[in-house]
Amino acid sequence: MWVIEFLTTDAMIKKPIYWREVFNQCNIKTIETVSDEMTFRKLIENKILDYRSTIEELSRKAEKQWGMEKKLMEIIEKLKELKLDIFPYKGTYILKGMDEV
Repeated sequence: MWVIEFLTTDAMIKKPIYWREVFNQCNIKTIETVSDEMTFRKLIENKILDYRSTIEELSRKAEKQWGMEKKLMEIIEKLKELKLDIFPYKGTYILKGMDEV
């Protein structure tokens, strides 16, 4: 079912904040946060199936943001390992090994 596919992406699972936007865009007022009390039945009762294009768009947006966030975290981890050497040069400092940077 399409609704399960879009609402169970990595982004929606790892970052429940995206659910708030789903609830707002789909006019779901009875469910405020993701919890154990949120069931598929409650989503159906709140007519979530009427919002396919909205959910699809929000799911794709969340996946793109999540992908960028993961990539950024990978870059940050790699930068933590990077060691920059500097040495004095004419009253200031310059980087050694500019090719590596």
